[in-house]
Parts: sequence; C-alpha cells; structure tokens
Amino acid sequence: MSSGSLAAMVVFKDKFRPDMEEEETKKLVRKATAAGIFNDLGSGSNINLCIIKKSKLDFLRPYSVPKKGTMFDCHRCEKGTAVVLTEKVTILEIKLREEAAQTMDTS
Repeated sequence: MSSGSLAAMVVFKDKFRPDMEEEETKKLVRKATAAGIFNDLGSGSNINLCIIKKSKLDFLRPYSVPKKGTMFDCHRCEKGTAVVLTEKVTILEIKLREEAAQTMDTS
C-alpha cells in the first residue's frame, strides 16, 4: 500500500461493482488512482494499468497523466454518501495588518 492508497480505497468502496465491464473498470481504476495522486503530495503523476487475463498480460503505460491542480471527476460523491451529524458556520473577520513583498535573486 502506498501513501495515496487511502484516497483510492474510498473511490473503490464507493463505485466498485462485481459485474463491471473492462472499460468501466479501467475508468474506475483511473479515478481511484487520480484520487490518490491529488490527495497525496508524495504520489507520482502517471497512471499505469496492468490488465491480467487467463491468456494475456497487457501493460498500458501511461494509461493517463492527470495534472495536479485539476479535479478530474474523482472527487464527486453521491449526495447522502457522507452523513452530516451537525453543522456550525462561524464567520471569521480577518484584517490585514501588514503586506510586504521581497524580490528573489534568480541569477
């Protein structure tokens, strides 16, 4: 298990079905792996797949290259997936005391 695996497992638990077709399964693995990439600073950026069948082994490298900072569609959960026990909204008033900028030496 790697550092992004917890985020990936959430997607698998939410979307996996035993009767999925191969293309549908590839998309699910892409979504789950992308969730791991987007939610872990130590994860890489390529999604590689290995398709294992009785008579054949296929490597899809790279299957997908998600860009960090984009949100694929791996973070969308069905309404009601998470139960909200309580909700409290606190308005924060923030005042800027000082603003400063420094130039960085790039030579």
